[in-house]
Amino acid sequence: MKKNLFPLNYCSFLLTLLKISVIIHCFFPSFVFANDDFKIRMDLFISEMNPNFQTNTEITNPEKIPTNCPFPIFAFQNKQRTWGKLTLIASCDEKKHYIPIYVKATGNVLVASELIQRGAPLNENNVELKEVEISNLSTLPLVDLSQINDSQALRVIQVDSVITLPMLKRAWVIKAGDIVEINFVGSGFSAINTGKALNNGYLNDKVRVRLDNKSIVEAVVIGPGQASIN
Repeated sequence: MKKNLFPLNYCSFLLTLLKISVIIHCFFPSFVFANDDFKIRMDLFISEMNPNFQTNTEITNPEKIPTNCPFPIFAFQNKQRTWGKLTLIASCDEKKHYIPIYVKATGNVLVASELIQRGAPLNENNVELKEVEISNLSTLPLVDLSQINDSQALRVIQVDSVITLPMLKRAWVIKAGDIVEINFVGSGFSAINTGKALNNGYLNDKVRVRLDNKSIVEAVVIGPGQASIN
C-alpha cells in the first residue's frame, strides 16, 4: 500500500492557514497591502526624480514605513541628490515620517574614453556614453555630449571616470548684460522678443531675462544671444 506523503493533520494545518489568509485579505486588506502600496508609490516618485536613470530602491528600515498612509506626499531630506543612501520624507496627514532608503541608479552617462589632460578640450573623441551605476557618486553625471560643448578639463581625468560639471571649465554662452533674443514656442504659435540677460548661462542653462516691457522671464540658453521658452 502506497504511503500518504502528506499526513491528514498536516493537510488540515495548511487548510487552516489558507482560511486565515482569505479572512485577512477580505476583512483587513489595508493590513496586507499597505506596505506594497506604499512601496509602489515610493518607486514611482523616485523614478520621476531620476528621469535619466533606472532605479531600484531598498527601504533599509521597513519598520519606519507608516502603517496608515494611503496617499503619502514624498520629498527628499537632502534635495541635492536623488540616488544612493538617502532619507525619504513621507508626509501623511501633516505628520512627517523619515524613512532611510538606498536608491541604486544605473544609466548611460558620459565617461572618459581616454586619459584627458588638464586644460584639454572635451569632445566625442575622448568622451563616450557608457552604462554605469551612479549610486556612489556625490554629483550628478552628465548624460549628453551637448553638455560638454566648449569645455575644458580642470584637472586630469582618468579613463572610465564619470564626467561631472565640477571637472569642467566652460565658456559662458550668455553673459549678464547681453541682449538676448527669446523664442516663445507654444501649441500652434511662436513669437520672438528681446531683453537683457540678468545672469550668466552655459548652453542648456536657464537664464533670467528682463524684456523690453520690463517683465522678467526665465528661458533656456540655446546659443549665443539666444534663449527659448517652450
